[in-house]
Amino acid sequence: MTRGKRQEMRGTVVGDRMTRTVVVQVETLKKHARYGKFVRRRKKYLAHDEKDECRTGDLVRIVETRPLSRRKRWRVVEIIERREIPTVEIAEPEELVMKKTAPAPRAERPTGETSEQPPASSSAEPRTAGGPPGAPETAHGAAGDTDDSEADKA
Repeated sequence: MTRGKRQEMRGTVVGDRMTRTVVVQVETLKKHARYGKFVRRRKKYLAHDEKDECRTGDLVRIVETRPLSRRKRWRVVEIIERREIPTVEIAEPEELVMKKTAPAPRAERPTGETSEQPPASSSAEPRTAGGPPGAPETAHGAAGDTDDSEADKA
C-alpha cells in the first residue's frame, strides 16, 4: 500500500507555549476571482513539535499527518531558519505616568452664590420633612419640629 502525497507548507511559528505543540502561521497569496488583485491570506495551524525545539519567530516546514488531537493535524519536519523576534522596551515619560496620590479635594462654591436647597448628593444630614431627596422642604417645617424663632414670630 502506498501513501498519498502529503501536503507541505512553510510558515512562521507564532506561538510555542504548549508542550510539544506550536502554532504556525502560513501566509499565501491568492488572486481575487473578480478584481484580479492578489490578496494575502493568513491561516494558523497547530503542529506537533516532537523535540520541542521551535521558538517564536522561527521559519518552519510542516507536513500533513494523521489527527493527533482535536485541532492538530500537522507535524514540524524541519526548522528552515532561526529568527528572533526583537523585544521592544517602551520607556514612558514621567509626566505621562499617573502617580497614585490622594484624590484632590472638591472645589467649594463661590461665596457670592446662595442657594436655599442643599445639594442633592448630600445625604449626611437627616431630612426632617417627608418627600423625595432634593425636594424643597415646606416653609412650616416638619410636624413635630418646634423652633424658638418661629414661636416668637407668631
